[in-house]
Amino acid sequence: MSSKTAGESKRWRLASVTVVDFRGVLGSQLFEFNGHPALIWGNNGVGKSTLALALEWILFGAFPSNALAAPKDAFMSPVGGGSKVCKGEVVFVLEEKRLIARRDAAANTFQVEFDDKKVHDNQARVLLEDQLGLDMDTFVRAVLLQQSKIRGLLLDDVKDRNKALDRLLGMDAAEAMLENIKPKPFKDAAKSWRENIESTEAHYQSQAELLEKRFNEAQQEARANKFLGRDLSGAGLTLLYAGLGRDLGKIAGKYGADAPQLPPADTVAGAKKTSAALAKALNQIRLGAELQKKLAPIGKRLAALQAAGEEWAELVEQRDEAQKDLDGIGKHHGDVKAVATRRAELEQELTRLKQQLRSASELRTLLVQARVCFEGDIVDACPVCEQGIAQPKKVLRSIGERIEGLTTKSVREIEKALEKARTSHVDLCETEKKFQTAQTALAEAQKQLEAGRKTTMKLLEVDGLIESKVSSELTKALADVTKQRAELSKGVETMEEDLEAISERDRAVRDGLVPFLECREAVEGHEREWKKAKNSYADAEKKASEMDDRATQVENIKKAILAAKDEIASETLGKAGPRAQKLYEKLVQHPLFDRLDVKTAVKANKVDYSFEVSSSAVNKSAREARLVLSDGQLTAAALALFYALAEAGQHGLDLLYIDDPTQNLDHARKEAMAKVVVDLASRKQIVVSTQDEDFVVLLRDAGFENGCVVHHIEQWDRRPTVSTTMPKTSQA
Repeated sequence: MSSKTAGESKRWRLASVTVVDFRGVLGSQLFEFNGHPALIWGNNGVGKSTLALALEWILFGAFPSNALAAPKDAFMSPVGGGSKVCKGEVVFVLEEKRLIARRDAAANTFQVEFDDKKVHDNQARVLLEDQLGLDMDTFVRAVLLQQSKIRGLLLDDVKDRNKALDRLLGMDAAEAMLENIKPKPFKDAAKSWRENIESTEAHYQSQAELLEKRFNEAQQEARANKFLGRDLSGAGLTLLYAGLGRDLGKIAGKYGADAPQLPPADTVAGAKKTSAALAKALNQIRLGAELQKKLAPIGKRLAALQAAGEEWAELVEQRDEAQKDLDGIGKHHGDVKAVATRRAELEQELTRLKQQLRSASELRTLLVQARVCFEGDIVDACPVCEQGIAQPKKVLRSIGERIEGLTTKSVREIEKALEKARTSHVDLCETEKKFQTAQTALAEAQKQLEAGRKTTMKLLEVDGLIESKVSSELTKALADVTKQRAELSKGVETMEEDLEAISERDRAVRDGLVPFLECREAVEGHEREWKKAKNSYADAEKKASEMDDRATQVENIKKAILAAKDEIASETLGKAGPRAQKLYEKLVQHPLFDRLDVKTAVKANKVDYSFEVSSSAVNKSAREARLVLSDGQLTAAALALFYALAEAGQHGLDLLYIDDPTQNLDHARKEAMAKVVVDLASRKQIVVSTQDEDFVVLLRDAGFENGCVVHHIEQWDRRPTVSTTMPKTSQA
């Protein structure tokens, strides 16, 4: 490796990186490079990736190349360290010049020193990008090589591979523009404007047809109601209602009623108000006419006479029914006096029978006591008269026979006669009650009938009207009043005919002429609105044309961006092509497919990339690389392209940071990779990070360590333990 390269570089090189409380570094850790190529190696998990992340964070404050979209405390802070305490410093050198970038998470500051300048935050970012000639995206794409970029080129999905190549070539911004620039919304807008014109025109056409049909039907109805041509206008409508108003006044005068003045019917809406006022006026005449005034009391008297006749007939019927009930009782039981006499006689009989029953009961009681006396002791003498008893047993038997005789015969006959007398007495009492009730009902009915007779005399305005004449007098009066009402009703019928004639004329105007005028107004209004809509079509078509023009412009812009992307990508790949070919031959060493060709092709408004290999010895041998190369060969081919593109990059940073370049590589390709890295280090500052000890040995064998800094991260205990070896030969 040449010792001149570092000193002859006219671009910035990495001098040192200081990491404080960041990720795998608890405390402070300095990594010196002094513009030399460098090897950072150690086992997995000892903090190698922390250095790459720290470099990215210190310079740009973010991690676009990692899974996290923005720095997070839990991601950045080391275990055991405080939150938001991360700090870092990156120093670049260019001959005697120094460019220093510092970032402090706790203070949320970013500082850049250059010459005698010391600027902060946004000014610092501008100064850094101006000196290095790259921004964060370019740094991640052209300086920092991570396996995620290589893996993207090996994906099966064409879209994903295209995205990976876009990022590698710096075309992702152009691709984002192509995805966002879409002519379709403008085309859709133009289509929508025109569809709106068509739907509006169809709507008005449909409405016109419907209105025309209604207009013809209304016109036929108007003709059917015998309206002439002069009537089919607003003036004709006014004249017709004016005539109705005059005739209404005449009818009101004829029947002695008042009629209000009708409002003018000078419009269709006014005609509806006039029609409503006319209906109200007709009802007013109907109620206020002299005939109605005369007819009302006659109708009232007729109703009173009819009610009085019905009530009298009902009272007479009630009285006759009461008399019939009383006569029926007398016919069945005799007159009321005979019933009273029989009841009195029966009450005397009851008294006599009760006395007999009481006497028989007293004798039986004495005989029972005597039998008890004779049964208990031997009785020689009568306990009452004290006379001697010769045969006590015979006396006892005689007493028993006498008791039995009183119980079974005399008493029972008396009780039977008493029960019969009681039953007869109850029947006679009930009969007397029936007589009493019937007599009371008859008296009440006669009383009500008498009251009805007096009421009827008052109604008929007569005196001394006997009961038998009431019905005939009511019939006579009812006939007289009915005759009077019939005579007046004829006049009312004539008035109703006159009023109905007016109402019929109004109905003809309201149902025949007014709908026609409404339809005509609707047709005229529709024609005016349709005309306005047609006038607006020009503006709508103009807007649609503007949308078409914009769609065309957007399509042209998209085509221009697409062409520019294709041109830039092709030019970039073309410049890097020869170098990529040489590196491909060194790294892949394929016995047949010895040529690498990455080309672009515009398809379906996008740029597709073809990652092909072919044989220089066989015609038409081009094949898609992923179909004929192994994973390790594909990785080597992708690295060849990346190295070539990195060397062709035009920026102010002479640095290529390679993280773990030997994944998927066999020993032969690792050996080739070591030689390529040494070759690259002769052209620019190379920083290689690896955990592959075989690769470290191969690099040493290729002479890489002769002019490079070696940082061996031996172990990690919340911070790395680093053994640093400076270059054996100076490149200063």
